[in-house]
Amino acid sequence: MDLFVSTSDPILQMRSCTFYPRYGFGAFGIFPLLLRKRTASEDYGVMGLRYGSGNLSIGATIMPFAVKDEMPKSIWLVSKMGRLTVGVQYDPQYGSKDDTKYRNLMNWSAAIGYGVGSGSPLTPSFNFGLELAKSSQFIASLYQHVVVQRRVKNPFEENEIVGITNYIDFGFELQTRYSINKACFRHCDTM
Repeated sequence: MDLFVSTSDPILQMRSCTFYPRYGFGAFGIFPLLLRKRTASEDYGVMGLRYGSGNLSIGATIMPFAVKDEMPKSIWLVSKMGRLTVGVQYDPQYGSKDDTKYRNLMNWSAAIGYGVGSGSPLTPSFNFGLELAKSSQFIASLYQHVVVQRRVKNPFEENEIVGITNYIDFGFELQTRYSINKACFRHCDTM
């Protein structure tokens, strides 16, 4: 637990989190203690719960003092199968009723990623990802990690040092916006 002090709103926040690795469960909370004006449900705090294992992560964030239409704040599910990782997130911002919020594609994001190599920084790796954010933005990214090790003798170093390791990291991200037929979104909101 910690206290976060700032010169802007919120002036004083209490933040706390816990994680039980044996069971894979975790929780967190952020609660503004001093705030100039409380106008939204988030001004009273945000809580989150998650479950995580080696191949699955699922979680949700909620506002404990939310009005009926604001539950949940967000939900996510991520699964890893070998080198492939797939995830989906629901973050309601569009729609007026609970049932239309779930059907509105603008509230959903999805991503898929593929990685080659180990998680060790001493071995090369390559990661590629595709993301559809809020059904209006498409993001493609790649990340290349290369390791070059050489045996050299440096007269300025100690005798135990017999090599140099160089890391080369290269990343590229392409983002583009696109629009889907607006009639679909109007139709989903009126149902």
